[in-house]
Amino acid sequence: MAGLKVLAIDDDEAVRMGMQSLLQSWGCECLTAESGADAMQSLQRMTPELIITDFRLRHEQTGKQALQALQALRSTLGLMVPAIIMTGDTSPQRLRDAQSTSALLLHKPVSTGQLRDAITLLLQQQAPAAAWSPEDHTTAVEP
Repeated sequence: MAGLKVLAIDDDEAVRMGMQSLLQSWGCECLTAESGADAMQSLQRMTPELIITDFRLRHEQTGKQALQALQALRSTLGLMVPAIIMTGDTSPQRLRDAQSTSALLLHKPVSTGQLRDAITLLLQQQAPAAAWSPEDHTTAVEP
């Protein structure tokens, strides 16, 4: 994972800082954002190779909007950037919304081992420089 560029999105500052610290301890370069809009602005500083986001963000009033922000990030990059969505929400509709993004869905609480395994899985599945369009998304793979 050394040198992997990760964008971590969470509205909770303590979670963002903890995620950044963990990812950096694994050798990743980590940029954090508190919202989808903040994440879009961060693209000027770094092009992520992986996006990790919480399902519900303070500035997105619904989980669906958080997912739309994630898809906008992918579209802006023009790449199928692998993504992990973490959620404590177990509503069937919310889970369908999350799965519609092609992101890997992890249910909270997520251990460091589960996160590391999920990142490894996504990196192994990623096709080199695969172009992405919103019409191409598929159902999530769950570990």
